[in-house]
Amino acid sequence: MHPYAEKIINTLQPSNTALLDSYPVPTYASNDPPSLQDAPIRYLSTTSTNTEPLPNGAAHPFSPPNLIQSASASFLAILSIKQLPGTLILLPSPHIPHPAPRTIAPANFLHLSQDDIEWSTDTIRSAQDLLFQFATGELAGLPKWDHTP
Repeated sequence: MHPYAEKIINTLQPSNTALLDSYPVPTYASNDPPSLQDAPIRYLSTTSTNTEPLPNGAAHPFSPPNLIQSASASFLAILSIKQLPGTLILLPSPHIPHPAPRTIAPANFLHLSQDDIEWSTDTIRSAQDLLFQFATGELAGLPKWDHTP
């Protein structure tokens, strides 16, 4: 995954990067583990802002000893090495990720339907605002992509 992430970063040469992923609440290590219903959006950043909850409790830091093992980890590692600002916004997930395959084989997408997660509208709006805030450096007031029916 690392060569893939490196190629994208080298090609796009972003000045700032915001990524969206999820973290497994059942395995999140914490002194006070939250229930799935109370699990906050979390964030991990290549800058020093990674130690405190964001204003209004919008997101909490993704703290050690927890790990990110998806493609997002490669992106943040490369951004950190290049000393580029990057933030990963992590939505809470009830699912523990499937282990990486031992050998490369044709993709099996049948398990994806088992991983469906329906986040609330408020959670999605908060994630959108956080992505906008970290990608542009501006405070997000209202959801930027609100399509109310």
